[in-house]
Amino acid sequence: MFVEWLWLERWLGRSPTGPPPGEFPDLPSVRARWQQIENDLLKFVRALSAEDLDRVLHYHNTKGNPFSDRMWQMLQHLVNHGTYHRGQITTMLRQLGATPVATDMIAFYREQSGQPHN
Repeated sequence: MFVEWLWLERWLGRSPTGPPPGEFPDLPSVRARWQQIENDLLKFVRALSAEDLDRVLHYHNTKGNPFSDRMWQMLQHLVNHGTYHRGQITTMLRQLGATPVATDMIAFYREQSGQPHN
């Protein structure tokens, strides 16, 4: 949640130095805030033009260091970053003896279209 919010803030011209504002005392509060962030992120991405994807954005990381990257590279990074963490969570769940959900992209597309997962 923090990283999705952080990148969206950067794309909107802000450079936060810490986590999103608010308190999250329980899982429902995290889910509610994350849903808001996801809605804002999707709205932003849907409004991007082809020209926007090649635009260079200047921002500072959470330590205050300056960076400049193309929008398409930052978008790709955000997706890759999420994939990495989904893999970590899957591994931790398996180590605990749990059966994690499918994380393959094709499984997501099948689920969205109503196709069986197996």
